[in-house]
Amino acid sequence: MKVNSNPPTPRPVNRKLGAPTPANITPPAAAPSTFAADGQINNPATTNLSPQTPASIAPSIQRDLTGGGQVTGGLAQTPTTGAPRARSAASTGASRFTAPNTVLRSGAKGANVTKLQQRLKELGYDPGPIDGSFGPKTDAAVKAFQRKSGLSQDGVVGPKTWSALEKAGAPAPAAPAAPAAPGFKAPNVTLKQGASGQHVKTLQSRLKDLGFNPGSADGSFGPKTSGAVKSFQKAAGLGQDGVVGPKTWKALEKGSARPSAPAPAPAAPKFNAPNVTLKQGASGQHVKTLQNRLKDLGFNPGGVDGKFGPGTAKAVRNFQWAAGLGQDGVVGPKTWSALEKGKSAIKNHGTPPSNANVPGLGATQNTTGYVNGRARNIQVAKVEGKLAEVDTAKAYLRMKQAAARDGVHLQINSGFRTMEQQRYLYNGWINRKPGFNPAAKPGYSNHQSGVALDLNTQGVSRSQGTGKVYNWLAKNAHKYGFKRIPIEHWHWEYQPGLAKYR
Repeated sequence: MKVNSNPPTPRPVNRKLGAPTPANITPPAAAPSTFAADGQINNPATTNLSPQTPASIAPSIQRDLTGGGQVTGGLAQTPTTGAPRARSAASTGASRFTAPNTVLRSGAKGANVTKLQQRLKELGYDPGPIDGSFGPKTDAAVKAFQRKSGLSQDGVVGPKTWSALEKAGAPAPAAPAAPAAPGFKAPNVTLKQGASGQHVKTLQSRLKDLGFNPGSADGSFGPKTSGAVKSFQKAAGLGQDGVVGPKTWKALEKGSARPSAPAPAPAAPKFNAPNVTLKQGASGQHVKTLQNRLKDLGFNPGGVDGKFGPGTAKAVRNFQWAAGLGQDGVVGPKTWSALEKGKSAIKNHGTPPSNANVPGLGATQNTTGYVNGRARNIQVAKVEGKLAEVDTAKAYLRMKQAAARDGVHLQINSGFRTMEQQRYLYNGWINRKPGFNPAAKPGYSNHQSGVALDLNTQGVSRSQGTGKVYNWLAKNAHKYGFKRIPIEHWHWEYQPGLAKYR
């Protein structure tokens, strides 16, 4: 500031504001003391928010100038008269800031955003370029201002934040150093992960005071405390080794480092469904797209391998149930549309009922099954009057529907067997009774785990099948998780169910 330092008398005067005027000098009338607070800008925009009266400027600095001039709290005083002279808004660039009557948040654009960015910049925050676009840097600057002002740090500029921006009368540069906590003095010790005791508690409390999260102040220097130390070291411009030595202690005493505002999470790319219908047995890039989308939404298709197998089919059916769709396992327009909507399409939560939307599946019950001679508690369901392990029954019914579309009729001749039923068949076979086929020892037949089904195939021999049913199964059964046992053309086992109980 340029100060008039040419006194009418040859003798320089050096005195404080408010000192008695020499008796031989008559002071002129004081200049009007109406002036704007530093850091405020004038804006003609109208608003229904209450305008803030400029705060009076308290004397904050006091220093003598060569020749006797003195500057105190923004007032220039001539050395001869001591009359205060108000600095004009034009000379200081300061005028009152008036907030617009609007709410702004990330993504907003326009003149009000430009005004916000200018105000933040004046107050020492970095909103990025003054371009009228409320992007990540402006959002971070708003949150930093809200934190400094004791407001909720939501990044939304509403009435409370606008009011605080109006009231802020001086630039707020980077967060000031926190005053040393009462009694805080850096100990003469080096700490690192694995240390414990009172010095670690002192460290943890100081990190918390400065906004870094070391976990609980329990005196144990664990991974969370180490992470907080490294974050502090990064903010303080130190090497990030997690070791608290002299340099780190000194920075902790100064307390000038603060956590940086977290970068906003990038928006998830929009999912665009392909114009294709997929079902079990399909493969390729579209299946990978489906599997990735199911995984993103919390439905596990197994590996993302581009193969539409039983695992992917189950994930599709679970998603269809959650979205309130029919569970046919086929990904057509309705299912793709729900997949595009994502979590907003979810209507049902939790685990789908075991018989939900599966035509032909009867009531379920728990029973004792056997796998390799060991008793297991399994769940079975009634289908076509027979019992089968519940997932096996559902897979069979889906396979039966697919076969019917191809003009093939499937039927179960035998499903789950109790221990008593298996003993009957086994004894008939070992005693060479007429009409009894070879049977596994009781407790070792896969029929006793409920995953084996004897189907209505025909054959030219025990092991060699033929006819429409057998040929369809030989070509398609694997798509639904079934595999034939080589020695019997009618015996098909559900492999995922078999793996589940082994």
